[in-house]
Amino acid sequence: MYEEMARVTFGVVGKTLFDTDVTDDASDVGAALKTALPALNDRISGFGVILPDAVPLPAIRRLRTAVDRLDAIVYRLIAERRASDVDHGDLLSMLLQVRDEDDGTGMSNKQVRDEVMTMVLAGHETTSLALAWAWTLLAQHPREEACFHAELDEVLGDRPPQPSDLPRLTYTSMVVNESLRLYPPAWAIERASICPTEVGGRRVPRHFTFIMSPWTVQRDARWFERPHAFEPERWADGLARKLPRFAYFPFGGGPHQCIGNTFALTEATLVLATIGQRFRFSLVPGQDLRPAPSITLHPKQGLRMRVDAREELCT
Repeated sequence: MYEEMARVTFGVVGKTLFDTDVTDDASDVGAALKTALPALNDRISGFGVILPDAVPLPAIRRLRTAVDRLDAIVYRLIAERRASDVDHGDLLSMLLQVRDEDDGTGMSNKQVRDEVMTMVLAGHETTSLALAWAWTLLAQHPREEACFHAELDEVLGDRPPQPSDLPRLTYTSMVVNESLRLYPPAWAIERASICPTEVGGRRVPRHFTFIMSPWTVQRDARWFERPHAFEPERWADGLARKLPRFAYFPFGGGPHQCIGNTFALTEATLVLATIGQRFRFSLVPGQDLRPAPSITLHPKQGLRMRVDAREELCT
């Protein structure tokens, strides 16, 4: 299921940010990420120090190979757009048209690559994980799954969902919020102190690294009743407004909060509605559903699910 959702979200990123059909590249991107993320995790020592590329460790070699595969796709997109010289009104066109205020120069391919890579990975990897975990939770909770499908039938009928439906897809949105609470793709977030300060009565120096875990905080009984239960309805009465700041922060917070949070929530809600309108999923028995906390919160051994058309289930 994670691989299928990754294919969907990569296609969305390609179309909305680069006005390009990149579905043919989805398998290569998925394979590269499957190698790159664990390799990057292995590259970081227990002291939080990132080892230099020159260190001949297997993890570094695997990471370099995976990055080269991703680079080949991104640089191809850049080259194709430069050759066409057409303004598509998308992010890539904006990056290629921007000019330095002092000397009028544009961005180099490397600079454009860095921006594009950030948007591709941030707009693809985490959303696909959020969707995969959402389907897993729905498959494990028949009552909540029934409420989800009932809303889709009432709001949409047999027509495809549109952005204008979002205000009425309230239960679907609550499923997304609750899935992000229990399985935040960015399960740990780092921040560094820019000056000496005090936190919780402890003095900390400049450049001190803090690790904040949405996984831990969002499962804290001080903020959430029955914290380990999947209960989308908990968000129905304005819970988000009642919570202390940072009791729920799947997208981080402050000035460095994920810039794509609204995009991700919109995408996840509409993808769930689009697929859930026609299908339901059940988990293949006997598999290990535990997450593997790497850079993001991946399923440890994948998520294998059976697909059934809803029309067949009702006949």
